[in-house]
Amino acid sequence: MSTLAAARADNMYYGPNFDPKKHKSLNKYRGSHGALGDRAKRLHEGILVIRFEMPFKVICNKCGTYVAKGVRYNADKQCVGHYHSTKIWQFSMKCYRCDNTYVIRTDPKNAEYLLHDGLRKKVEDFDPKDAELPELRTEEETAKMRADPMYRLEKTHETQEEKKRKRDNLIDLIDVSADKAENDYDTNALLRKKFRVEKKEQEKIENEEKKKKKK
Repeated sequence: MSTLAAARADNMYYGPNFDPKKHKSLNKYRGSHGALGDRAKRLHEGILVIRFEMPFKVICNKCGTYVAKGVRYNADKQCVGHYHSTKIWQFSMKCYRCDNTYVIRTDPKNAEYLLHDGLRKKVEDFDPKDAELPELRTEEETAKMRADPMYRLEKTHETQEEKKRKRDNLIDLIDVSADKAENDYDTNALLRKKFRVEKKEQEKIENEEKKKKKK
């Protein structure tokens, strides 16, 4: 590769009309924004286009579209303030169903995202009882258990009864699963036996037809 071709390949080629006083850099000479490309065309306004990933489930305020956590957008990123020495970033993006604009900002104080405009967070209520998960004790309940031995004994008894109930349910599920597996084996065995009988009958018919053709 010649020196000129190598310079062009490395994007270090200076054209004959390049004026260092006028253009100052190759990016300005070519009218490009370097490695950032078109994403930096509004960089003079303090805006950079990035890929933004939705941090949680949200709902569009205009069309009611549900947006799942992890959906990605091309967002305009810009600094809109400071919290002490930490920058507050704002991300603006378009809804893919309507002309609404989502605006999300960082909250350095609470280490989270704030839904500033155009959308709201999808509230999902979850009850541990629905999934039969153990409930954590509140501070008041923990203090009461420490102060009242009878209350602690009562709660301990309830916990043991709950464990026994869950253990019995688990044993029942294991028994049902074992019965189902045994029934599946018996059904499979009958089907295989029927298939062998039909195969033998088919072979017998084919042999008889071959004998007739030979005669």
